Amino acid sequence: MKELTQQDRAELARLRARLLLTLDFVENVEGDDEFGQQIRGVVESTFAKGKLRAMRLLARDIDAFATALPSHHREGLEALLHARLGIDKDAERAVVKKQVTVALKRGRIASEKERHRLQEYADMLEAEGGHTEEVDAVARLLRTT
Repeated sequence: MKELTQQDRAELARLRARLLLTLDFVENVEGDDEFGQQIRGVVESTFAKGKLRAMRLLARDIDAFATALPSHHREGLEALLHARLGIDKDAERAVVKKQVTVALKRGRIASEKERHRLQEYADMLEAEGGHTEEVDAVARLLRTT
C-alpha cells in the first residue's frame, strides 16, 4: 500500500469525523446502536489502517443510507454536519446534479462509474420525494444504455 500524503491523511480524518457524527445521529434518532457499533468498528479499523479508498466507499454508502431517513431527520443531520464539520450537503448535491445534467444532455452513459452515480442520484431523489420528472429522465437514460 502506498504511503498516504498529508492531504490524504487529512481527508481520511475528515471522512472519519463525518461518518462517526452521522452514526451518532442515526443512533440517537433511530435508537439502533447495534448497527452503529458495528459500522463504527469498521470505520475505526479502516481509519487505523489508512485505507482512504475504503473510507470513501464507507462514507458514500452511509450517506446513501442517511438519505432514507425521514426528511425532518435528514434535515437535522445536514444541519449538524454543517454546524460541526462545515459540510454543505446542498453544495455536494449541486455537484452531482451538474454531472447528471451533463449525462442527460449527452443522452448516453459514458462509464460504469457514471451509471452508478446516476442510479445513486435517482435513489436519492426518490427518497427525498417530489422530483418525479427528474427521476423519470434519469430512469429513461439508465434503461436505454
